Amino acid sequence: MSPRAAAATAAALAALLTGCRAEDRTPGGAARLFLQAVETSDSEALEKLVAQASRKKLAELLHLANAQAGGPRKLKAKDLLVAGMNRLPTTDPLEAGKASVSGDRATVEVLEGKKSVGRLDLVKTGGGLWRVVLPERALAPPEPGGASSRPTSRPT
Repeated sequence: MSPRAAAATAAALAALLTGCRAEDRTPGGAARLFLQAVETSDSEALEKLVAQASRKKLAELLHLANAQAGGPRKLKAKDLLVAGMNRLPTTDPLEAGKASVSGDRATVEVLEGKKSVGRLDLVKTGGGLWRVVLPERALAPPEPGGASSRPTSRPT
């Protein structure tokens, strides 16, 4: 996966957002709102555009992060989302491309200029709004010791 595709995925994993606008009644519209929020680092909008199941998992991660961090300041969901929204600087904004819909699920291609750099998975809510489903790998708790503690090759 290219760094930009990873950044787009990270943005999708680490971000949530909006209320009842007409735009989020279609997968493409919800994806556009989500990507605009990523571009502008609008964590409150991101938080509203994320699917309920992803929010629940995010809340669990937030609880774990606060338990590990300790201290008087408690992290909020938007803190985790903003941290995951970082993307490489580019002249082309991320845009929503073609949407594929199957019942209450959809996938929207993410474009940077004319180049596909990833996708967003969405789910339709009971209220008819579309919300971004954050990828499981984005919501997985960090491994103890971090990635640097994993061996990069097998012992010989």
